[in-house]
Amino acid sequence: MSILRILFLQFVVSVAFAQQSSVTTQSTDFETVTKARLQAAAGEMRQDWDKNVSPVAIVTAESGARDNREQFWQDEVHSCKDAHCTATDFNTKIQSNIVQVNYSLIVASNGAEKLVRCIDTYIVSEAMWKLISGIRSAIPNARKPRADVDTATLQKYAGKYSDQSGQVYEVSLIGDRLSVRHAGEPTTTELIPESPTRFYVIGDDSSTEFVKSKRGDVTGVVIHMTSGDKTLTRTI
Repeated sequence: MSILRILFLQFVVSVAFAQQSSVTTQSTDFETVTKARLQAAAGEMRQDWDKNVSPVAIVTAESGARDNREQFWQDEVHSCKDAHCTATDFNTKIQSNIVQVNYSLIVASNGAEKLVRCIDTYIVSEAMWKLISGIRSAIPNARKPRADVDTATLQKYAGKYSDQSGQVYEVSLIGDRLSVRHAGEPTTTELIPESPTRFYVIGDDSSTEFVKSKRGDVTGVVIHMTSGDKTLTRTI
């Protein structure tokens, strides 16, 4: 974003603070405002969608790109018309004439779902609340189905695994849930099954696959990442 555009956005926000308006946060249901905007996008009703979106709105998309108002419109049409979107888990924070709306957007397409965390910021403009900025953050695997794998199979994966640098990972079965942690650290991360041998982590786009010998013994792990595979060898 150019320096001039940043200064302009700062000016718009400063005007919003100073503006005396009959619009109040108490009389505005931002969950309704958000859902109405998404419904307008689903129906390609541009005039209705425009009502609560500032002409200078900037939204940071899932890809990290900064979308202007037109690109934002196209993104929401794609999510809510070409796919199917549901907004949920709303939380609204109010500070003077600025309102921040946090919510989850579930986008379903081709039999799969993804979860996008959204933060929208509104200011008062022309006696209406206008979305001035937004942030979209996709949460990998958050809506991925959990496979049904019996505890006897999961128990076989419990043990210690080491990479080439000597870093040790401990895999444990707690109840009917498999978890992993770096050796010596208290924090664990759940490994969620997508098949009897392959697992995923919410918030991480990698996957973990347990490797077996011809006899069926678990001998190691392969972590599949976008940057390449990482192999761990079972030590215990």
